[in-house]
Amino acid sequence: MTWRTDVGNGGVRTTRERAFVVEAGGIRLAEFLAGHDASASRAITEGRVFVDRRRASSGDELLAVGAVVTVRGPRHERAGITVLQRHGGLVAVAKPAGIPTEPDRHGGSDSVVRLAAAALGVHPGALHAVTRLDRTVSGVVLLAHGAAARRDCVRWRIDGRISRRYLALSTCAPDPSAGVWDNPIRQGRFQSEAARPALTRFRVVALAPAGVVPKASAVALLALFPTTGRTHQLRIHAASASAPLLGDTEYGGPGRLTLGDGSVIRLDRVALHAARIEVLVPDETPWDVSAPTPEPMELWWQQLGGDPEAWSAALEVNA
Repeated sequence: MTWRTDVGNGGVRTTRERAFVVEAGGIRLAEFLAGHDASASRAITEGRVFVDRRRASSGDELLAVGAVVTVRGPRHERAGITVLQRHGGLVAVAKPAGIPTEPDRHGGSDSVVRLAAAALGVHPGALHAVTRLDRTVSGVVLLAHGAAARRDCVRWRIDGRISRRYLALSTCAPDPSAGVWDNPIRQGRFQSEAARPALTRFRVVALAPAGVVPKASAVALLALFPTTGRTHQLRIHAASASAPLLGDTEYGGPGRLTLGDGSVIRLDRVALHAARIEVLVPDETPWDVSAPTPEPMELWWQQLGGDPEAWSAALEVNA
């Protein structure tokens, strides 16, 4: 798989490309792609399939030996954040998967902090990320604008006034189906570093009926409620419970799923989404902000036969 980056009016777009070489001639394009890409028919219709650099117009096209078939994935906006709400010095934004919360060592400009600063017309140094999400995770990020808001948020976190709810898809349902994960987590790269306490409350909300080969286990929709904020905490805790998250290859999750009918779901992000943040601002009505569930996670759940209404239930269920 290769990646192509385009720069346009909407920011930076990344397009996935996969190339396949035809080893046996006389096969039709649609039939050939069916063995490689579960969404091939849609890709052909959308004009994203090329045979020897020529755009394919029909799945009935016969392929010759040695032909190179390229499938371009749909374009994903990487540099798009949405300002969801503002409340005094607090700013809630929706982060897409694929960009860091803060500028990283690579020096890229498309971090949540920098993009939010541009959207708000303030200097990036005036914004502080109160909550942070891994690059491959989407959802609500809470920012503090100014020193006073930052000090308030530090105090409110200590007092337990900031709560978070995540939605996740795991390879199977953890046993038991609800409870607490409290495995300590080592923050650094070295084994000699002491592990720090970490606590996550979890609940299985629903199961998808489609069996996944070879395990034939049902994918689970989880609601996760972290009390602490260790690096990769939810991903590590889920993996430690023998229920790694879809797309989380770093912690044992699958990069693709093969269903019982032979179709393949390709997982190009971690199935973890920061769905809601609630801030108990003193002497005020609680400030509750949600970010819509990303389309890839909803699509995977649908392909697995999951109930679409389960997402709403996951937003309301208690820990």
